[in-house]
Amino acid sequence: MRWTLWNLISVSTVMVFCLLTVFVGQYILNYQTTKLPTVQFFEMDKNMKETQNLKLEFNANSNTPIEGWADADWAADAVDCKSTGGILIRMFGNPAIWICRKQNSVARASTYAEYVALADTVSELFSVAGIFTNLKVKINGPISIFEDNSSAIVLANKGQYILNYQTTKLPTVQFFEMYKNMKQWIEEPIDNEIPLQIRNTTADILNTLDDQRNENRKELDGFTLRTDSYGSRIRNFSKLIPESGGTPMRNILVTTWRSGSTFVADVINSIPANFYHYEPLLNYKIVQIRGPPLAEEAMNIIRNLLACNYAPLGEYLEYGSEHLSLFMHNVRLWEQCQRRPQICWMPEFLTPFCKLFPFQSMKVVRMRLSLFEELLEDKRLNVKIVYLVRDPRGTLQSRTHREWCPENSDCYDPLRLCSDLISDYSAAVRFRQKFPKTFKAVRYEDLSSEPYERFEELLHFLGFNMHPNVMKFLDSHTKVNYGGVSSTYRDSKSAPFHWRQDLTFEEVDRIQRTCKPAMKLWGYAMAHNHSHLKYLNPILPASEFS
Repeated sequence: MRWTLWNLISVSTVMVFCLLTVFVGQYILNYQTTKLPTVQFFEMDKNMKETQNLKLEFNANSNTPIEGWADADWAADAVDCKSTGGILIRMFGNPAIWICRKQNSVARASTYAEYVALADTVSELFSVAGIFTNLKVKINGPISIFEDNSSAIVLANKGQYILNYQTTKLPTVQFFEMYKNMKQWIEEPIDNEIPLQIRNTTADILNTLDDQRNENRKELDGFTLRTDSYGSRIRNFSKLIPESGGTPMRNILVTTWRSGSTFVADVINSIPANFYHYEPLLNYKIVQIRGPPLAEEAMNIIRNLLACNYAPLGEYLEYGSEHLSLFMHNVRLWEQCQRRPQICWMPEFLTPFCKLFPFQSMKVVRMRLSLFEELLEDKRLNVKIVYLVRDPRGTLQSRTHREWCPENSDCYDPLRLCSDLISDYSAAVRFRQKFPKTFKAVRYEDLSSEPYERFEELLHFLGFNMHPNVMKFLDSHTKVNYGGVSSTYRDSKSAPFHWRQDLTFEEVDRIQRTCKPAMKLWGYAMAHNHSHLKYLNPILPASEFS
Protein backbone atom coordinates (compact mmCIF):
# COMPACT_ATOMS: atom_id res chain seq x y z
CA MET A 1 0.00 0.00 0.00
CA ARG A 2 1.38 3.41 -0.96
CA TRP A 3 0.09 6.75 0.32
CA THR A 4 1.62 10.17 -0.15
CA LEU A 5 0.79 13.70 0.82
CA TRP A 6 -0.08 14.28 -2.81
CA ASN A 7 -2.62 11.42 -2.69
CA LEU A 8 -4.29 13.03 0.31
CA ILE A 9 -4.54 16.37 -1.44
CA SER A 10 -6.01 14.70 -4.52
CA VAL A 11 -8.51 12.72 -2.47
CA SER A 12 -9.52 15.87 -0.60
CA THR A 13 -10.20 17.61 -3.94
CA VAL A 14 -12.33 14.74 -5.21
CA MET A 15 -14.16 14.65 -1.89
CA VAL A 16 -15.47 18.16 -2.50
CA PHE A 17 -17.53 16.79 -5.37
CA CYS A 18 -18.64 13.79 -3.31
CA LEU A 19 -19.87 15.73 -0.29
CA LEU A 20 -23.06 16.95 -1.94
CA THR A 21 -23.98 13.39 -2.89
CA VAL A 22 -23.25 12.17 0.64
CA PHE A 23 -25.28 14.96 2.20
CA VAL A 24 -28.26 14.39 -0.05
CA GLY A 25 -27.90 10.61 0.31
CA GLN A 26 -29.72 10.45 3.61
CA TYR A 27 -32.89 11.56 1.83
CA ILE A 28 -32.70 8.93 -0.91
CA LEU A 29 -35.05 6.12 -0.02
CA ASN A 30 -34.85 3.71 -2.93
CA TYR A 31 -32.65 2.67 -5.82
CA GLN A 32 -34.86 4.41 -8.42
CA THR A 33 -33.65 7.89 -7.37
CA THR A 34 -29.94 7.14 -7.78
CA LYS A 35 -27.68 5.04 -9.94
CA LEU A 36 -25.99 3.68 -6.82
CA PRO A 37 -27.37 0.43 -5.39
CA THR A 38 -29.28 1.38 -2.23
CA VAL A 39 -27.39 -0.85 0.21
CA GLN A 40 -23.99 0.12 -1.18
CA PHE A 41 -24.84 3.82 -1.14
CA PHE A 42 -26.02 3.87 2.45
CA GLU A 43 -22.99 1.84 3.54
CA MET A 44 -20.74 4.48 1.96
CA ASP A 45 -22.78 7.24 3.55
CA LYS A 46 -22.49 5.60 6.97
CA ASN A 47 -18.73 5.03 6.72
CA MET A 48 -18.01 8.59 5.62
CA LYS A 49 -20.09 10.07 8.42
CA GLU A 50 -18.32 7.95 11.01
CA THR A 51 -14.88 9.07 9.83
CA GLN A 52 -15.55 12.73 9.07
CA ASN A 53 -13.71 13.90 12.19
CA LEU A 54 -10.56 11.88 11.47
CA LYS A 55 -7.64 13.87 10.10
CA LEU A 56 -3.90 14.11 9.66
CA GLU A 57 -2.29 17.30 10.90
CA PHE A 58 0.89 18.60 9.27
CA ASN A 59 2.98 21.09 11.23
CA ALA A 60 6.48 22.47 10.75
CA ASN A 61 7.81 20.79 13.90
CA SER A 62 11.31 20.02 12.58
CA ASN A 63 14.11 21.91 10.85
CA THR A 64 14.91 18.90 8.65
CA PRO A 65 13.33 19.36 5.18
CA ILE A 66 13.59 15.72 4.06
CA GLU A 67 14.63 12.46 5.67
CA GLY A 68 13.96 8.82 4.88
CA TRP A 69 13.46 5.66 6.93
CA ALA A 70 13.88 2.17 5.51
CA ASP A 71 13.09 -1.22 7.02
CA ALA A 72 12.12 -4.74 5.98
CA ASP A 73 10.45 -7.74 7.57
CA TRP A 74 12.42 -10.65 6.10
CA ALA A 75 10.36 -13.60 4.78
CA ALA A 76 7.25 -12.17 6.39
CA ASP A 77 4.85 -14.15 4.21
CA ALA A 78 4.69 -17.72 5.51
CA VAL A 79 3.30 -18.95 2.17
CA ASP A 80 5.70 -17.59 -0.47
CA CYS A 81 8.50 -16.44 1.92
CA LYS A 82 8.64 -13.00 0.36
CA SER A 83 9.69 -10.06 2.52
CA THR A 84 7.75 -6.90 3.29
CA GLY A 85 9.47 -3.57 2.77
CA GLY A 86 8.66 -0.36 4.57
CA ILE A 87 9.44 3.23 3.56
CA LEU A 88 8.76 6.50 5.36
CA ILE A 89 9.65 9.91 3.92
CA ARG A 90 9.23 12.81 6.30
CA MET A 91 9.17 16.51 5.40
CA PHE A 92 9.86 18.92 8.23
CA GLY A 93 9.01 16.15 10.67
CA ASN A 94 5.71 15.16 9.04
CA PRO A 95 5.03 11.89 7.19
CA ALA A 96 4.70 12.76 3.49
CA ILE A 97 5.14 9.33 1.87
CA TRP A 98 4.59 6.00 3.57
CA ILE A 99 4.78 2.67 1.77
CA CYS A 100 4.36 -0.88 3.00
CA ARG A 101 4.42 -3.55 0.29
CA LYS A 102 5.57 -7.07 -0.42
CA GLN A 103 8.85 -7.27 -2.32
CA ASN A 104 8.83 -8.87 -5.78
CA SER A 105 11.48 -11.52 -5.21
CA VAL A 106 12.37 -13.93 -2.39
CA ALA A 107 15.30 -12.67 -0.36
CA ARG A 108 17.77 -15.39 0.61
CA ALA A 109 19.06 -13.25 3.47
CA SER A 110 17.73 -10.43 5.61
CA THR A 111 20.49 -8.17 4.23
CA TYR A 112 18.99 -8.44 0.76
CA ALA A 113 15.50 -7.57 1.98
CA GLU A 114 16.85 -4.57 3.90
CA TYR A 115 18.93 -3.47 0.90
CA VAL A 116 15.93 -3.57 -1.44
CA ALA A 117 13.94 -1.43 1.04
CA LEU A 118 16.91 0.93 1.24
CA ALA A 119 17.13 1.21 -2.54
CA ASP A 120 13.39 1.85 -2.81
CA THR A 121 13.72 4.61 -0.23
CA VAL A 122 16.52 6.22 -2.26
CA SER A 123 14.28 6.15 -5.32
CA GLU A 124 11.46 7.90 -3.47
CA LEU A 125 13.85 10.46 -1.97
CA PHE A 126 15.30 11.18 -5.39
CA SER A 127 11.85 12.16 -6.66
CA VAL A 128 11.03 14.28 -3.62
CA ALA A 129 14.40 16.04 -3.70
CA GLY A 130 13.79 16.86 -7.33
CA ILE A 131 10.50 18.52 -6.41
CA PHE A 132 12.28 20.64 -3.79
CA THR A 133 14.89 21.63 -6.36
CA ASN A 134 12.24 22.64 -8.91
CA LEU A 135 10.48 24.71 -6.26
CA LYS A 136 13.78 26.46 -5.45
CA VAL A 137 13.65 25.18 -1.86
CA LYS A 138 17.22 25.03 -0.57
CA ILE A 139 18.21 21.99 1.48
CA ASN A 140 21.15 22.56 3.79
CA GLY A 141 23.26 19.52 4.60
CA PRO A 142 22.83 15.93 3.48
CA ILE A 143 19.55 14.06 3.24
CA SER A 144 19.68 11.27 5.79
CA ILE A 145 18.27 7.77 5.37
CA PHE A 146 17.92 5.75 8.57
CA GLU A 147 18.50 2.02 8.22
CA ASP A 148 19.12 -0.47 11.03
CA ASN A 149 20.89 -3.24 9.07
CA SER A 150 24.66 -2.77 9.19
CA SER A 151 25.34 -5.15 6.30
CA ALA A 152 22.94 -3.29 4.00
CA ILE A 153 24.66 -0.04 4.86
CA VAL A 154 28.07 -1.51 4.10
CA LEU A 155 26.79 -2.77 0.74
CA ALA A 156 25.39 0.66 -0.05
CA ASN A 157 28.72 2.34 0.61
CA LYS A 158 31.21 -0.39 -0.42
CA GLY A 159 29.38 -2.20 -3.20
CA GLN A 160 32.15 -1.70 -5.75
CA TYR A 161 34.17 -4.44 -4.03
CA ILE A 162 31.57 -7.11 -4.80
CA LEU A 163 32.58 -8.44 -8.19
CA ASN A 164 30.35 -11.44 -8.83
CA TYR A 165 27.32 -13.29 -7.57
CA GLN A 166 29.46 -15.79 -5.64
CA THR A 167 30.45 -13.15 -3.09
CA THR A 168 26.91 -12.07 -2.27
CA LYS A 169 23.45 -13.54 -1.99
CA LEU A 170 22.10 -10.56 -3.95
CA PRO A 171 21.18 -11.14 -7.61
CA THR A 172 24.07 -9.53 -9.50
CA VAL A 173 22.17 -7.44 -12.05
CA GLN A 174 19.57 -6.14 -9.64
CA PHE A 175 22.17 -5.45 -6.97
CA PHE A 176 24.45 -3.41 -9.21
CA GLU A 177 21.53 -1.45 -10.67
CA MET A 178 20.41 -0.46 -7.17
CA TYR A 179 24.00 0.20 -6.10
CA LYS A 180 24.62 2.36 -9.17
CA ASN A 181 21.64 4.59 -8.40
CA MET A 182 22.61 5.04 -4.76
CA LYS A 183 26.31 5.53 -5.42
CA GLN A 184 25.62 8.09 -8.14
CA TRP A 185 23.58 10.21 -5.72
CA ILE A 186 26.13 9.82 -2.91
CA GLU A 187 29.01 10.95 -5.16
CA GLU A 188 27.12 13.34 -7.46
CA PRO A 189 24.40 15.16 -5.45
CA ILE A 190 21.42 16.71 -7.20
CA ASP A 191 22.56 20.12 -8.51
CA ASN A 192 25.70 19.45 -6.49
CA GLU A 193 23.81 20.71 -3.45
CA ILE A 194 21.77 17.83 -1.98
CA PRO A 195 24.03 14.94 -0.92
CA LEU A 196 22.72 11.61 0.37
CA GLN A 197 23.76 10.20 3.74
CA ILE A 198 22.86 6.69 4.90
CA ARG A 199 22.79 6.37 8.67
CA ASN A 200 22.44 3.36 10.96
CA THR A 201 19.81 4.01 13.61
CA THR A 202 20.89 0.93 15.56
CA ALA A 203 24.48 2.17 15.59
CA ASP A 204 23.31 5.63 16.68
CA ILE A 205 21.41 4.10 19.59
CA LEU A 206 24.28 1.84 20.66
CA ASN A 207 26.81 4.66 20.45
CA THR A 208 24.56 6.96 22.48
CA LEU A 209 24.13 4.30 25.17
CA ASP A 210 27.90 3.85 25.36
CA ASP A 211 28.41 7.61 25.64
CA GLN A 212 25.92 7.84 28.51
CA ARG A 213 27.42 4.87 30.35
CA ASN A 214 30.73 6.70 30.34
CA GLU A 215 29.07 9.92 31.50
CA ASN A 216 27.34 8.10 34.35
CA ARG A 217 30.62 6.53 35.46
CA LYS A 218 32.21 9.96 35.59
CA GLU A 219 29.32 11.43 37.57
CA LEU A 220 29.30 8.53 40.04
CA ASP A 221 33.07 8.55 40.56
CA GLY A 222 33.61 9.23 44.25
CA PHE A 223 29.87 9.54 44.90
CA THR A 224 28.59 7.91 48.08
CA LEU A 225 25.02 7.24 49.09
CA ARG A 226 23.57 7.75 52.50
CA THR A 227 21.35 4.68 52.89
CA ASP A 228 18.71 2.77 51.01
CA SER A 229 15.02 2.72 51.89
CA TYR A 230 15.59 0.21 54.67
CA GLY A 231 18.54 1.87 56.39
CA SER A 232 21.36 -0.20 54.85
CA ARG A 233 24.37 1.55 53.33
CA ILE A 234 24.61 1.15 49.55
CA ARG A 235 28.06 0.41 48.13
CA ASN A 236 27.40 -1.25 44.76
CA PHE A 237 25.68 0.94 42.14
CA SER A 238 25.05 -2.02 39.84
CA LYS A 239 22.34 -3.11 42.25
CA LEU A 240 20.52 0.11 41.36
CA ILE A 241 20.94 0.04 37.58
CA PRO A 242 18.07 -1.67 35.69
CA GLU A 243 20.36 -2.57 32.80
CA SER A 244 22.32 -4.75 35.26
CA GLY A 245 19.16 -6.25 36.75
CA GLY A 246 19.03 -3.77 39.62
CA THR A 247 16.20 -1.63 41.01
CA PRO A 248 16.80 2.14 40.93
CA MET A 249 16.11 4.51 43.80
CA ARG A 250 12.95 6.32 42.69
CA ASN A 251 11.27 9.42 44.05
CA ILE A 252 8.11 11.28 42.98
CA LEU A 253 7.33 14.91 43.78
CA VAL A 254 3.54 15.38 43.99
CA THR A 255 1.99 18.85 44.06
CA THR A 256 -0.08 21.21 41.89
CA TRP A 257 0.68 24.00 39.42
CA ARG A 258 2.76 26.98 40.53
CA SER A 259 3.75 25.54 43.88
CA GLY A 260 7.53 25.70 43.46
CA SER A 261 7.79 22.20 42.02
CA THR A 262 10.09 23.07 39.10
CA PHE A 263 12.66 24.53 41.50
CA VAL A 264 12.44 21.63 43.97
CA ALA A 265 12.56 18.98 41.23
CA ASP A 266 15.59 20.65 39.62
CA VAL A 267 17.42 20.53 42.95
CA ILE A 268 16.77 16.78 43.16
CA ASN A 269 17.80 16.38 39.51
CA SER A 270 21.23 17.85 40.30
CA ILE A 271 22.08 14.55 42.01
CA PRO A 272 24.61 12.64 39.83
CA ALA A 273 23.33 10.10 37.27
CA ASN A 274 19.66 10.93 37.82
CA PHE A 275 16.97 10.36 35.15
CA TYR A 276 14.20 12.95 35.45
CA HIS A 277 10.64 12.20 34.27
CA TYR A 278 9.29 15.75 33.91
CA GLU A 279 5.49 16.06 34.23
CA PRO A 280 4.48 12.75 32.62
CA LEU A 281 0.85 13.88 32.41
CA LEU A 282 1.61 17.08 30.51
CA ASN A 283 -0.55 16.00 27.57
CA TYR A 284 -3.64 16.01 29.84
CA LYS A 285 -3.47 19.82 29.68
CA ILE A 286 -5.06 21.79 32.55
CA VAL A 287 -6.95 19.17 34.52
CA GLN A 288 -6.67 17.68 37.99
CA ILE A 289 -7.09 13.91 38.15
CA ARG A 290 -8.95 12.95 41.31
CA GLY A 291 -10.24 9.51 40.40
CA PRO A 292 -11.94 7.59 37.57
CA PRO A 293 -12.07 7.65 34.62
CA LEU A 294 -8.63 9.23 34.12
CA ALA A 295 -6.82 7.86 37.17
CA GLU A 296 -6.18 4.35 35.85
CA GLU A 297 -4.85 5.56 32.51
CA ALA A 298 -2.64 8.19 34.17
CA MET A 299 -1.24 5.66 36.63
CA ASN A 300 -0.38 3.31 33.76
CA ILE A 301 1.71 6.08 32.20
CA ILE A 302 3.52 6.70 35.49
CA ARG A 303 4.18 3.00 36.05
CA ASN A 304 5.49 2.50 32.52
CA LEU A 305 7.87 5.43 32.91
CA LEU A 306 9.13 4.19 36.26
CA ALA A 307 9.74 0.82 34.61
CA CYS A 308 11.50 2.51 31.65
CA ASN A 309 8.92 0.96 29.33
CA TYR A 310 8.30 3.44 26.52
CA ALA A 311 6.81 1.01 24.00
CA PRO A 312 3.14 1.56 25.06
CA LEU A 313 3.56 5.36 25.34
CA GLY A 314 2.95 6.39 21.73
CA GLU A 315 0.59 9.25 22.57
CA TYR A 316 2.96 10.53 25.29
CA LEU A 317 5.91 10.54 22.87
CA GLU A 318 3.91 12.09 20.04
CA TYR A 319 2.86 14.94 22.32
CA GLY A 320 6.42 15.38 23.56
CA SER A 321 7.86 15.59 20.04
CA GLU A 322 5.74 18.74 19.60
CA HIS A 323 6.25 20.05 23.17
CA LEU A 324 9.95 19.72 23.78
CA SER A 325 9.79 20.80 27.44
CA LEU A 326 8.70 17.24 28.20
CA PHE A 327 12.33 16.15 27.66
CA MET A 328 14.30 19.39 27.99
CA HIS A 329 14.21 19.35 31.80
CA ASN A 330 15.83 15.90 31.73
CA VAL A 331 19.25 17.44 31.08
CA ARG A 332 21.09 14.15 30.57
CA LEU A 333 18.57 12.86 28.04
CA TRP A 334 18.23 16.19 26.27
CA GLU A 335 21.98 16.51 25.80
CA GLN A 336 21.96 13.23 23.87
CA CYS A 337 18.84 14.25 21.95
CA GLN A 338 20.62 17.36 20.70
CA ARG A 339 23.47 15.21 19.43
CA ARG A 340 21.27 12.62 17.73
CA PRO A 341 17.75 14.07 17.36
CA GLN A 342 16.68 11.31 14.97
CA ILE A 343 16.48 8.76 17.81
CA CYS A 344 15.26 11.04 20.60
CA TRP A 345 11.59 9.98 20.53
CA MET A 346 12.11 6.32 19.65
CA PRO A 347 11.03 3.76 22.30
CA GLU A 348 13.85 1.53 21.04
CA PHE A 349 16.27 4.18 22.31
CA LEU A 350 14.45 5.58 25.35
CA THR A 351 13.82 2.24 27.07
CA PRO A 352 17.48 1.09 27.25
CA PHE A 353 18.67 4.67 27.87
CA CYS A 354 16.43 5.06 30.93
CA LYS A 355 17.70 1.74 32.27
CA LEU A 356 21.26 3.08 32.50
CA PHE A 357 20.48 5.26 35.53
CA PRO A 358 20.58 4.24 39.21
CA PHE A 359 18.31 7.11 40.25
CA GLN A 360 14.95 8.25 38.90
CA SER A 361 12.96 11.32 39.85
CA MET A 362 9.52 12.42 38.70
CA LYS A 363 7.35 15.52 39.12
CA VAL A 364 3.53 15.18 38.95
CA VAL A 365 1.24 18.22 39.20
CA ARG A 366 -2.01 16.86 37.71
CA MET A 367 -2.88 13.98 40.03
CA ARG A 368 -3.99 14.10 43.65
CA LEU A 369 -2.02 12.52 46.45
CA SER A 370 -4.39 9.76 47.54
CA LEU A 371 -4.03 8.05 44.15
CA PHE A 372 -0.34 7.35 44.80
CA GLU A 373 -0.99 4.93 47.65
CA GLU A 374 -0.68 1.92 45.35
CA LEU A 375 2.87 2.95 44.44
CA LEU A 376 3.91 3.21 48.08
CA GLU A 377 2.42 -0.21 48.74
CA ASP A 378 4.43 -1.76 45.90
CA LYS A 379 7.77 -2.53 47.59
CA ARG A 380 9.29 -3.71 44.30
CA LEU A 381 9.36 -0.12 43.02
CA ASN A 382 11.68 1.20 45.74
CA VAL A 383 9.88 4.54 45.46
CA LYS A 384 9.60 7.46 47.88
CA ILE A 385 7.01 10.20 47.55
CA VAL A 386 7.43 13.84 48.56
CA TYR A 387 4.31 15.98 48.75
CA LEU A 388 4.95 19.69 48.21
CA VAL A 389 2.40 22.24 49.45
CA ARG A 390 2.31 26.01 49.05
CA ASP A 391 0.20 28.77 50.57
CA PRO A 392 -2.89 28.94 48.30
CA ARG A 393 -2.61 32.74 48.19
CA GLY A 394 0.86 32.42 46.67
CA THR A 395 -0.22 29.66 44.31
CA LEU A 396 -3.22 31.58 42.94
CA GLN A 397 -1.24 34.82 42.60
CA SER A 398 1.45 32.98 40.64
CA ARG A 399 -1.13 31.41 38.33
CA THR A 400 -2.41 34.83 37.25
CA HIS A 401 0.76 35.18 35.16
CA ARG A 402 -0.08 32.11 33.07
CA GLU A 403 -2.29 32.52 30.00
CA TRP A 404 -3.56 28.93 30.27
CA CYS A 405 -5.07 29.43 33.74
CA PRO A 406 -8.06 31.84 33.56
CA GLU A 407 -10.17 29.58 31.33
CA ASN A 408 -9.80 26.46 33.46
CA SER A 409 -11.68 26.08 36.75
CA ASP A 410 -9.19 23.49 38.00
CA CYS A 411 -6.65 26.31 37.87
CA TYR A 412 -8.30 29.60 38.82
CA ASP A 413 -10.99 28.46 41.29
CA PRO A 414 -9.89 28.82 44.97
CA LEU A 415 -12.57 26.37 46.07
CA ARG A 416 -11.17 23.56 43.91
CA LEU A 417 -7.59 24.29 44.91
CA CYS A 418 -8.30 24.33 48.62
CA SER A 419 -10.61 21.32 48.47
CA ASP A 420 -7.65 19.46 46.96
CA LEU A 421 -5.39 20.75 49.75
CA ILE A 422 -7.79 19.36 52.37
CA SER A 423 -8.03 16.03 50.56
CA ASP A 424 -4.24 15.89 50.20
CA TYR A 425 -3.81 16.68 53.89
CA SER A 426 -6.00 13.75 54.84
CA ALA A 427 -3.97 11.47 52.58
CA ALA A 428 -0.69 12.90 53.93
CA VAL A 429 -1.64 12.15 57.52
CA ARG A 430 -2.55 8.59 56.59
CA PHE A 431 0.60 8.09 54.51
CA ARG A 432 2.87 9.42 57.24
CA GLN A 433 1.53 6.83 59.66
CA LYS A 434 1.43 3.98 57.15
CA PHE A 435 4.65 4.72 55.22
CA PRO A 436 6.94 6.70 57.59
CA LYS A 437 10.12 5.74 55.69
CA THR A 438 8.85 6.39 52.19
CA PHE A 439 6.54 9.43 52.47
CA LYS A 440 7.27 13.01 53.43
CA ALA A 441 5.29 16.27 53.16
CA VAL A 442 7.07 19.63 52.96
CA ARG A 443 6.03 23.26 52.62
CA TYR A 444 7.55 25.27 49.79
CA GLU A 445 7.98 28.26 52.10
CA ASP A 446 10.09 26.23 54.56
CA LEU A 447 12.38 24.99 51.76
CA SER A 448 12.80 28.50 50.38
CA SER A 449 13.40 30.26 53.69
CA GLU A 450 16.20 27.90 54.74
CA PRO A 451 17.24 26.19 51.48
CA TYR A 452 20.53 24.62 52.55
CA GLU A 453 19.27 23.13 55.82
CA ARG A 454 15.87 22.06 54.51
CA PHE A 455 17.14 20.50 51.29
CA GLU A 456 19.77 18.60 53.23
CA GLU A 457 16.96 17.11 55.33
CA LEU A 458 14.95 16.30 52.20
CA LEU A 459 17.89 14.63 50.45
CA HIS A 460 18.68 12.60 53.57
CA PHE A 461 15.10 11.35 53.51
CA LEU A 462 15.56 10.33 49.87
CA GLY A 463 18.80 8.50 50.72
CA PHE A 464 21.34 11.06 49.44
CA ASN A 465 24.06 13.15 50.99
CA MET A 466 24.34 16.87 50.24
CA HIS A 467 26.32 16.56 47.02
CA PRO A 468 28.48 19.46 45.71
CA ASN A 469 26.24 19.62 42.62
CA VAL A 470 23.28 20.43 44.88
CA MET A 471 25.28 23.10 46.71
CA LYS A 472 26.28 24.63 43.39
CA PHE A 473 22.67 24.66 42.18
CA LEU A 474 21.43 26.32 45.38
CA ASP A 475 24.23 28.89 45.26
CA SER A 476 23.22 29.94 41.74
CA HIS A 477 19.42 29.72 42.05
CA THR A 478 18.48 31.10 45.48
CA LYS A 479 20.15 34.51 45.71
CA VAL A 480 18.98 36.60 42.73
CA ASN A 481 15.83 37.10 40.68
CA TYR A 482 16.47 36.36 37.02
CA GLY A 483 14.32 35.35 34.06
CA GLY A 484 10.58 35.15 33.47
CA VAL A 485 7.69 33.66 35.41
CA SER A 486 8.93 30.10 34.84
CA SER A 487 12.50 30.81 35.89
CA THR A 488 13.95 28.95 38.89
CA TYR A 489 16.47 31.75 39.58
CA ARG A 490 14.87 33.48 42.55
CA ASP A 491 15.73 35.16 45.81
CA SER A 492 14.34 32.20 47.71
CA LYS A 493 13.72 34.09 50.94
CA SER A 494 11.33 36.56 49.30
CA ALA A 495 9.92 34.68 46.26
CA PRO A 496 7.30 32.60 48.17
CA PHE A 497 5.85 35.73 49.80
CA HIS A 498 5.68 38.03 46.79
CA TRP A 499 1.91 37.68 46.75
CA ARG A 500 1.70 40.08 49.72
CA GLN A 501 2.75 42.93 47.41
CA ASP A 502 1.02 41.74 44.24
CA LEU A 503 -2.44 41.06 45.66
CA THR A 504 -4.76 43.62 47.26
CA PHE A 505 -6.22 42.81 50.66
CA GLU A 506 -9.62 42.34 49.01
CA GLU A 507 -8.17 39.68 46.74
CA VAL A 508 -6.38 38.01 49.64
CA ASP A 509 -9.50 38.07 51.78
CA ARG A 510 -11.55 36.50 48.99
CA ILE A 511 -9.11 33.57 48.86
CA GLN A 512 -8.87 33.28 52.65
CA ARG A 513 -12.62 33.05 53.16
CA THR A 514 -12.69 30.02 50.85
CA CYS A 515 -9.41 28.47 51.97
CA LYS A 516 -9.46 29.03 55.75
CA PRO A 517 -9.85 25.31 56.65
CA ALA A 518 -7.03 24.26 54.30
CA MET A 519 -4.75 27.06 55.51
CA LYS A 520 -5.32 26.06 59.12
CA LEU A 521 -4.45 22.42 58.41
CA TRP A 522 -1.20 23.27 56.60
CA GLY A 523 -0.13 26.02 59.01
CA TYR A 524 -0.68 29.30 57.15
CA ALA A 525 -1.64 32.49 59.03
CA MET A 526 -4.56 34.71 58.02
CA ALA A 527 -4.18 38.38 57.05
CA HIS A 528 -6.63 40.60 58.98
CA ASN A 529 -6.39 43.95 57.17
CA HIS A 530 -4.31 46.02 54.75
CA SER A 531 -1.67 46.94 57.32
CA HIS A 532 -1.40 43.42 58.70
CA LEU A 533 -0.98 42.02 55.18
CA LYS A 534 2.07 44.18 54.49
CA TYR A 535 4.08 42.77 57.43
CA LEU A 536 2.45 39.35 57.72
CA ASN A 537 4.60 36.29 58.35
CA PRO A 538 2.26 33.65 56.86
CA ILE A 539 4.17 30.64 58.17
CA LEU A 540 2.96 29.10 61.42
CA PRO A 541 5.61 26.92 63.06
CA ALA A 542 2.95 24.78 64.70
CA SER A 543 2.19 22.76 61.54
CA GLU A 544 2.91 19.07 62.10
CA PHE A 545 4.49 18.94 58.63
CA SER A 546 6.77 21.99 59.11
